[in-house]
Amino acid sequence: MLRMKSNDHSDDDITQRLPAEGIDAMIGKSIEITGNLKFSGGLRIDGKVLGNVTSADEKHPESVLIIGESGLVEGDVTVPHVIVNGAVKGKLVSSNRIELQARARIHGDIHYATIEMELGAAVNGNLSSRNNSTAAVTTPSPPSRAKSVTRSLKTD
Repeated sequence: MLRMKSNDHSDDDITQRLPAEGIDAMIGKSIEITGNLKFSGGLRIDGKVLGNVTSADEKHPESVLIIGESGLVEGDVTVPHVIVNGAVKGKLVSSNRIELQARARIHGDIHYATIEMELGAAVNGNLSSRNNSTAAVTTPSPPSRAKSVTRSLKTD
């Protein structure tokens, strides 16, 4: 299921819409972690993680990852419920739900059961629903004149 929304939620609104379990741990704006993370419950990332982020039990739908506006994950993310308002550079996999908010920037493929994208969210990769249908996300080609200029610069 793919649903587009035009609401612009602040990071405070994200926390109010979480399951009752809420957030168990937070990686603040000034924190950078190098290495893979495995968690259960709720995790919020406002800093930088250079590594994969995985929930302890991917099939446990209560695990939630929030990537705040200043958050960045450079690695694969495999969590049942993911809310992104920051950046992910890697594959994003969810067995339950992915929410891409207005400032979300994804550079990698997305595998989802349900996905919600707000106006302004950007995806540079493929979207693949759990029934394995794939839709490529691309940007328009530049005008033909710009292509010929690019080609002539490369050949000189």
